[in-house]
Amino acid sequence: MGSAIAGSTISSPEPAPGIAVLEHSIIPSPNPHLPGKLEVVKLLNRRWRTIALPEQNAQELVLAARPASRSSSVHWVHFRFQDASDPLPAPELEYAFDRIRLYYPLDQLDQIQQVLRTYRDRFCYFWQAGDASRVRAWLFTPH
Repeated sequence: MGSAIAGSTISSPEPAPGIAVLEHSIIPSPNPHLPGKLEVVKLLNRRWRTIALPEQNAQELVLAARPASRSSSVHWVHFRFQDASDPLPAPELEYAFDRIRLYYPLDQLDQIQQVLRTYRDRFCYFWQAGDASRVRAWLFTPH
């Protein structure tokens, strides 16, 4: 009646080549089985802004996004590049503003711009544990 599958036949999304997965753990969770949040969005070419923040030695790229799953609601992804001498903040999901904020070291700006300028599909995944103890986010190109 049914069949068993020995291994996964669906490959999990891998981050774009050479770009780090942003992962942040706060503390071990007392209740690790709470449902978490997952946002999957497709990045769009039509709205792209670069904001220079000289007083903070930082730059920010803002891209429009389209939800790529039924449960997603994000419409903006902010890529913030700042000096790596300070610890980078954890990725953030701001439901009130329909946006994801990702923080990278300033020296990765050119590398990420290259990925974002391609005409391939680009996606951003954001996952947060139900108790907010862990966050993981990454830029993904399926090809």
